[in-house]
Amino acid sequence: MSRTSTATKTHDTKTGQPVVTELLNPDSTAAQTGGEHVDRHTYPTPEATRGAAQARLDGLNRATASGSLTSIGRAKITAETTMRLSGFKVGADGDYLVEPVTRNYWGGGWVDSYEISAGKAKVVKSKSKKKDGPLQVIDLPTM
Repeated sequence: MSRTSTATKTHDTKTGQPVVTELLNPDSTAAQTGGEHVDRHTYPTPEATRGAAQARLDGLNRATASGSLTSIGRAKITAETTMRLSGFKVGADGDYLVEPVTRNYWGGGWVDSYEISAGKAKVVKSKSKKKDGPLQVIDLPTM
């Protein structure tokens, strides 16, 4: 789960008080309740404090939520596409990258199994040269 912010501190030599620097996470949503990460170290300068906060936030954003889904066969859902989940629970709803797709065929059709992860979508999109089209919504009936 993504954190909503990080906080680091430096020591103000003039006042003798700690100065807290909070950096908000632009990737978090209102539905995410991951809370704030507070770094326990005190940094020597405000620049080092901001750098540490940004590094920690970047590291936390690289951590991914993952899972698997099984549904009736859908040819439009392939690996490296984005799937939006909704109606599960707060913090789990959102966009996920479909990684491998396994299709099991039988006499009456097929069943798909998807491995999904959150957090890598930006990496995939940044490597792609084509523009993303509108998000296509596909309702998957329950099995």
